Amino acid sequence: MKTFKPRISKTLDPSVTSNRGDRAATTRTYGGKWQRIRKAVLTHEPLCRLCLAAGITQQAAEVDHIIPLHLGGTDEQSNLQPLCFLCHQFKTTTENAQRHRDRKRG
Repeated sequence: MKTFKPRISKTLDPSVTSNRGDRAATTRTYGGKWQRIRKAVLTHEPLCRLCLAAGITQQAAEVDHIIPLHLGGTDEQSNLQPLCFLCHQFKTTTENAQRHRDRKRG
């Protein structure tokens, strides 16, 4: 039987934990500056802004760009909002679907 290279076989070991689900991937993707901004936003406003508007108290887990970076948004606090995982997922899915529709039209 052929053996995997050590780095590949490590990924098959169930005792090796994945970065998925924790914030390690975010750190690699966005870097230290974003992590400081994110922490400041969540410290200042720890509840999901969209849930709160609906009368629901839910801990925020994500910091969302109100105007996405690819549309000219910035990392300024006025363009950031704390969201829970579900609200962030819904907003992102909605925006991605709109981008897909726009591409098909244009």
